[in-house]
Amino acid sequence: MTRLELASALLYLSSAVGGVYGLIDLFTPRILAHHERFLGLRHEELPPRVSRLLLSALRIIGVLLICLSASLAAIVYFAFSAREVWSWWLLLLAWLAALVPLVLIGLRIDRRAPWKTAVALVVLVLMALLLVGPKFHGWSGVGP
Repeated sequence: MTRLELASALLYLSSAVGGVYGLIDLFTPRILAHHERFLGLRHEELPPRVSRLLLSALRIIGVLLICLSASLAAIVYFAFSAREVWSWWLLLLAWLAALVPLVLIGLRIDRRAPWKTAVALVVLVLMALLLVGPKFHGWSGVGP
């Protein structure tokens, strides 16, 4: 397995994890446990309109996570695997723009929120990109 193939696999894994979290947010029938802890209320105690608003926000976040994950996986498949230099930068910026705020907001809401997963994804993405970084930028079009 080449460095590029390993990096691509790590980026696909990151996209899959993001997609799974998106599916959880999209299909959850109630606010999540860390939301309840932050609010100091169980889902059943919320006024119906507040519950509907929070679930709508979660569904929007879920759809956005799924779209982001699918888009980034497509960039890996079509551009990154073809060693398009711009894709390296786009993946770096897109993942960090999505994950860094997620970590910071998660820490402010509840220390038991899934911010650790976002940190793990940041590490995974950085590992993948650094794995090919030196060769990626100097690629001459010949060899693996």
